[in-house]
Amino acid sequence: MKISFATDKDIAFIKERDIHLNQALIQAKIQGKEIYLIRDEQYPFYEYDLDR
Repeated sequence: MKISFATDKDIAFIKERDIHLNQALIQAKIQGKEIYLIRDEQYPFYEYDLDR
C-alpha cells in the first residue's frame, strides 16, 4: 500500500466515490494537495479530504 496525493488522473474515481465533496472544488483540492489516496498496486481504494 502507498499513500499519495490525488492527481488529475483520479478525478473520475473521486467523483464516483465521494458524494459529499463539492465536485466543482475537486480540481482545486487536488492542486492544493488536499486529497490523499491509499493505493494498492496503483488502484486507489480510499480517499481522505483534509477540509472535511
